[in-house]
Amino acid sequence: IVGGGSNNNSNRAGLPHLTLPSSLPSPFRSGGSLGLSRSELDAKCQPSGLYPSCEWEPKQIRRLISNGQLAARLKGSDARLAKTDRECPICFMYYSESNVTKCCNATVALGA
Repeated sequence: IVGGGSNNNSNRAGLPHLTLPSSLPSPFRSGGSLGLSRSELDAKCQPSGLYPSCEWEPKQIRRLISNGQLAARLKGSDARLAKTDRECPICFMYYSESNVTKCCNATVALGA
């Protein structure tokens, strides 16, 4: 969803590998464009536990979340808890924040 590389590359386990562009901004110092405190950002960047591991670089994920380019890593819910929650078409769980693809405006969660 975010990134300039191909997702067709596979690692040894046969899982797709996400390549993020090298032109990402330098590490944030003030919580990025969202203005989050360090503790707020820490909470949004913690893996949700949906998957046993994540191959994405934690610093790059943190930077993208802090700049508002990627939705927070949230724990999903089996039921809609708020009117604004959206269902992920991949895992069928509901999230208060989600990513939207540029190509077709599809909603995709970041439950990594």
